[in-house]
Amino acid sequence: MERAAPRSMDLPRAREPRAKRSWGRLGVAASVGVVTLAVVLTTRRSATLTVDPGTLVVDTVRLQSFGRDTRAPGSLVAEQVDWVTARASARVERVDVRVGDRVRAGLVLLQLTNPDVQIQALQAEQQARQAEREAFEASTSLAQQRITQEGAIATLRTQWANAQQDLQASDSLLQRGLVAPMDGLSKRALFEELDARLRGELRRLDLMRASEPKQLAFLQGQAKRLQEIAAFQQARLAAMTVRAPTSGVIQEINLQSGQWVPEGSLLAKVILPGRLKAVLRVPETLASDVAVGQAVAIDTRNGIVRGTVSTKAPAAQGGSVVVEVPLAGTLPPGAVSDLAVEGTIALEAPTQALVVGRPSGARGGTGTVFRLNADGTRATRVPVAFGRITLTRAEVLSGLRAGDRIVISDVSAWGTSPSVRLSVP
Repeated sequence: MERAAPRSMDLPRAREPRAKRSWGRLGVAASVGVVTLAVVLTTRRSATLTVDPGTLVVDTVRLQSFGRDTRAPGSLVAEQVDWVTARASARVERVDVRVGDRVRAGLVLLQLTNPDVQIQALQAEQQARQAEREAFEASTSLAQQRITQEGAIATLRTQWANAQQDLQASDSLLQRGLVAPMDGLSKRALFEELDARLRGELRRLDLMRASEPKQLAFLQGQAKRLQEIAAFQQARLAAMTVRAPTSGVIQEINLQSGQWVPEGSLLAKVILPGRLKAVLRVPETLASDVAVGQAVAIDTRNGIVRGTVSTKAPAAQGGSVVVEVPLAGTLPPGAVSDLAVEGTIALEAPTQALVVGRPSGARGGTGTVFRLNADGTRATRVPVAFGRITLTRAEVLSGLRAGDRIVISDVSAWGTSPSVRLSVP
């Protein structure tokens, strides 16, 4: 019986030499190291950002006069404004002036009509006259009553005196026994009655004299109040003819004939031309440094005019604080009421300092900025300390020198990169 031939898998393998295996492992490690180094170099190369210098805003650090200030938008308004309002609800009959017309004090601006106001004025006048008549009649009546009382007292005094004489005579005759005791008692009773009546009438006269002025004062006061009401109604009626309160220029009058205007509504606005002031709206975050008396430069877009802060609102409205600035000197051409302006308020006196344009997001204290190298091909992040800061400029305390150029536009997209390359065309 023949034996089967051995299969190839059962053949013994020859061992490779140890030196050959070591060299193979070293080759693999070297290959991995080369790849890793290439990756690291590539990563470092890609970590340096490259930006277009045309997209950046660059400013140079300079030694110059620097004073902290703030800018605020606003508008010009007239210093003297007269608001003409309706004293009563009425209908516009006619309008005699237009916007821009110069008027003098007392000139008729428009005519209003309201029959109810006329009726109320007539009724008030009638009531006042009736009250005057009642006060006069009361004064006459009280005087007559007092005179009548005085006459009654005079008659009673005569009767009292006669009764007193009769009583004395009766007492004398009674002591002599010439009259009966009953006659003496009768005369004494009559005298005592007249004496009591006289004292009562005298007290009544005193009361009449004391109360008469008070009654007259009450009636006269009521008549006076009705006269004041009548005068008020007459003034409302006279106000139907609307007149200019002062001389000036009509700035606003938007009414048409036949239009109904409620009481208290604005009819016209008269301003005094040439006397303007600036009303600025300072952001509430900067308003704490604004104070009365600070100098202000108002840019009217056609020239600069100077002024001083005169008033400051005690509270913020809509995120800003209102500041009023009267203007000094001659106004530039085109400076009219309601003109949009921009004011620069000097918060501190200027001093010599290192100054640069305010970097985006800069705050007082320490921070970092990107400084350009000499040839402008690279910007490197450097620490810097800022002092006083305005809306457009910043004071440099340390970290930069005069002549250094830095990027002041927004660099938040650069992240934490220590430096960037500027592409040169």
